[in-house]
Amino acid sequence: MNMSNIFDPEPRQMGLRGDRVLWRMMTKLCFYDNFIEQLKDYFLSIVGTFEGEMIFIPELRRDYGGMSNGYVCIDWWQNDAFPLLEKRLKRYT
Repeated sequence: MNMSNIFDPEPRQMGLRGDRVLWRMMTKLCFYDNFIEQLKDYFLSIVGTFEGEMIFIPELRRDYGGMSNGYVCIDWWQNDAFPLLEKRLKRYT
């Protein structure tokens, strides 16, 4: 199974502009065992924390601008993105 299937389609709405960049980065990962746990580890390696509401990650900045460019909404990942990915994973396995 191609694990990128659980990332498609992208959520129509995300927390901040950096969330979409991080989401797309994760679609390229090839985890099979403990998939969600490894996604969270990858998230932690990029973002550095699961605490707080949002955080600026310079590596996630893109040229399309906007006030939240490069920011990740930790709450969105905790409350929406990871639960959505877990639900999709169960559907495909």
